[in-house]
Amino acid sequence: MDLTVLGWLAAASSAAVALPQLVRLWRSGLSAGVSLLLWQLCLCTSIGWTIHGFHVTRANMVVPNVFCALVSGLVMHAVATDRRLDWWRVYPAAALAGLVVGGMDWLTPPVLFGLIMLVPALIGQLSQARDLCSRPDIRGVSVVYLGVNLLVQLLWFAWSLGSGDRAISWCAALTGLAITGNLALYLARQLGWRRTQPSPAGGVPLEEPEPTERPEPSPLG
Repeated sequence: MDLTVLGWLAAASSAAVALPQLVRLWRSGLSAGVSLLLWQLCLCTSIGWTIHGFHVTRANMVVPNVFCALVSGLVMHAVATDRRLDWWRVYPAAALAGLVVGGMDWLTPPVLFGLIMLVPALIGQLSQARDLCSRPDIRGVSVVYLGVNLLVQLLWFAWSLGSGDRAISWCAALTGLAITGNLALYLARQLGWRRTQPSPAGGVPLEEPEPTERPEPSPLG
């Protein structure tokens, strides 16, 4: 496949990656199982990669990451609204962190910048993994988002091999592995795996209580 076509295919996929999770939140009206920290760090990394795109003059990196930053902000708004959180606890730190990590692109070599960008991406995925393991209710999580996000990382990795962008190579490869783990956790939960709690008396472990507060939305979206 032509490298330019692959780059814009990765860009288009990136632009759409957060939409399934946003639609899921809007349709279900609940954020159960969704990691707010993950989306704060998605906003951070989107800003950082936007700055990197301007730095290396690649429109196929600027356009999708601007869109992703906007959609990540909407996801954060939906989660904050559902959990009744004040805006100042949700947005400013994530935006400032994005400006800081993006500014590192001018101060570090490509591989080091890729590793710097990898830190918030992995922390976000680990935060989502924790919620997938520990939350009794994960109905707010979109499996479509997880699957599309994995595809996006594969596309960026393939593009980076041809373009020589080593920052993208490292970040896409390791983030893709983390997303694969979260997708496996989600599917395990849907197949009936549940985290158990130790009995107070050290006896038989107790299962998490079954959520009852709202009707179950479709597993997709």
